[in-house]
Amino acid sequence: MIRLAVIMACCLGGFEVPTASQDAIRITPKFSGETAITPNTPLELETSRPLEESEGHLAILIGDLDVTDLSERTLNGLTYAPRLSPLPAGETSVIVYLVSRANHWTEIGRFPLLVEGDDSTSSGNDGSTTGTDNFPSNPTTGNGPGPFSFNPSVSVNVKAQSVALFFPESSRPNRINFTDVAVQASLQGNYSREHIRMQNQFDLSGTSVQNEALRFGELGNNALQLDLASYLMQYQIGKAALKVGHVSFGANRHLINSFSSRGLSFTVPINKRFDVSAGAANGTSIVGFNNFFGLNRTKHQILSGTLGIELFEERPGGLRVEVGTLKGSLLPLANFNQGNINDAETSRGVSFRVMGSDSKTRLRFDGGFARSRFTNPADPLLYQGRDVIPVKPASRNAHYLDVSYDILRAYKLSESRPLSLAVSYRHERVDPLFRSIAAFASADRLSNQVDVTGSLGDISFGFSDARSNDNLAGTLSILKTLTRRNAFQTSFSTASLFGNTSKPHALLPRLSYSFDRVHQFADFVPINGDFNSPSNVPDQASIFHSFSAEWQLSEKMRLGYRFNHSFQDSRQPTRERFDLLNQINGVTVGFAPTRKLDLNFDMNAERASDFDRNAITTTLRFGTGINWRMTNTMVWAINTSTTGAGDRANTNDRRDIDFDIQYSWRFLATEKSRWQRVQGQFFIRYANRYASARDRLFGFDNLTKFQVFNAGLNLVFF
Repeated sequence: MIRLAVIMACCLGGFEVPTASQDAIRITPKFSGETAITPNTPLELETSRPLEESEGHLAILIGDLDVTDLSERTLNGLTYAPRLSPLPAGETSVIVYLVSRANHWTEIGRFPLLVEGDDSTSSGNDGSTTGTDNFPSNPTTGNGPGPFSFNPSVSVNVKAQSVALFFPESSRPNRINFTDVAVQASLQGNYSREHIRMQNQFDLSGTSVQNEALRFGELGNNALQLDLASYLMQYQIGKAALKVGHVSFGANRHLINSFSSRGLSFTVPINKRFDVSAGAANGTSIVGFNNFFGLNRTKHQILSGTLGIELFEERPGGLRVEVGTLKGSLLPLANFNQGNINDAETSRGVSFRVMGSDSKTRLRFDGGFARSRFTNPADPLLYQGRDVIPVKPASRNAHYLDVSYDILRAYKLSESRPLSLAVSYRHERVDPLFRSIAAFASADRLSNQVDVTGSLGDISFGFSDARSNDNLAGTLSILKTLTRRNAFQTSFSTASLFGNTSKPHALLPRLSYSFDRVHQFADFVPINGDFNSPSNVPDQASIFHSFSAEWQLSEKMRLGYRFNHSFQDSRQPTRERFDLLNQINGVTVGFAPTRKLDLNFDMNAERASDFDRNAITTTLRFGTGINWRMTNTMVWAINTSTTGAGDRANTNDRRDIDFDIQYSWRFLATEKSRWQRVQGQFFIRYANRYASARDRLFGFDNLTKFQVFNAGLNLVFF
């Protein structure tokens, strides 16, 4: 129903109304950057909503190493299990990007990561640090004496499937019975002695199925079934560092922003105040042994350099200035896992960035300016003999400013309720026709946003006011839309208000509430823009409420309730009834009668109303999950759900039933020495799917049945 409102708004006014599914996606890590984890701990990242296919895909980097292809994609995030090689010891960062279908990389999350087994920095006589991320300062820990260590890892995965039943014939899968083998290997070597450090890592991926090869989308049946997935070679002498392989460089939001591909980068500190960094990389993401350094095509490269200046020598980071440059060109080549057709592009530009803080870091600021000259060369293959006006090269500007200030820091109103309050301001302007091939920025856009966040003891709260518009040139024949957004959220435990926080009462829940209102409307009616009536001029508001409550009734039982309310309010003349209302109520119950048994139950009731059609659709879902840990190595997992939906007029209905049962067994978990480490896991799974859908208005009656057995074996050596 919500998507219908978006489509209607696009057709009527030429702009898209942000709905709940179109809000900026947010990433929440399931790990804490303040708590050290083991090198083999899986990293889980949860998204605020499922990612739409049209938005692209997520990419995850650990430091400068791209582990996207080694991560498991789920409906609500990514999980990276470091089976091939352990996480880099010490402090580093986990960076998440949203990669659009046009291969524009936008950073949407950066989280600190602390891994055990490293003393990553050492202080010199001047008190400065000499460590560098991803370089273990003591690589011999646990691997015997000596400055050199070699850490191989090989993972063999065997997966099998047997389809027991499918109906109708049109639902027949491409492969019914099969047994496949996949291999992943990682070779890592570290060397460290005094001021010299080296780290090399090569990740290989292989499969017995040709169409699952790394470069099958690029080379088809000529793709190697065992290929190079990624590699990174890092060398450091003193404070100078060189990286070759899958690198990431660039720190200007609009010109080049953490561009990642195969290439090389280096950083050379000239003295305590000046440093120089540069990078060169292939224009798109590549894998495989070919084009090893990523620099074979001079017309398909990104070149960038940055001069950094620390104005306060005694306080690095207090006031830093960066001047950068970019030169890049792209051929009509797609990423190795991308299927769209690109056009040739080139861009050149310069950037200026200043960032800093006061001595107590209460005031923090980050601002930047970029000027880019973008060229879209003529392509006769795209013109197909037609008379097409060439795109003229355009030089345009973009700038931004982010300022935040901590008004109060843990100000003690009482011993148990310190008050913290911070305010931030964000400004961004991107000129019409601005474009850089190494960063994604929505051109022709001006935005301003004010955020207020704070906490009072256990109570956290936040308020946001954002205003933006397009058509900065004020062209009278083009629609100009204004966007106004207000948001508020709060979360607190009622025990902190009405009870004892050290011993909260079981009936006192933790509550959270959020409100979001977006209003988009036209600034004026375009001249000669085919807006023939006021009903064609966009004016729509979207209002969202979300409420949740969680009770910890006992050590063995928990209860949760959530409520979501969304309303699409059409305000165009003669279209006032084109409104949509959606309400969702959900209840979850968790029960753990023993330490080895978890029972979960959830229920969702959804009601969607279309006022124009006078239609109401209801959906009811019940789900149950059972997790039984028979032993420390054997687990049974059972999940079942049933969903029913239909409209009030009884013109259509739907019924879905899902049942999954899985047994898993971990074995061979031995580690006698670094060369005699073996881990194994076996699982077998049965799934049953049933779906029935009827539409009495159009005479549709569809029934689908599907049963499948899966089994898998995973072995990790070294």
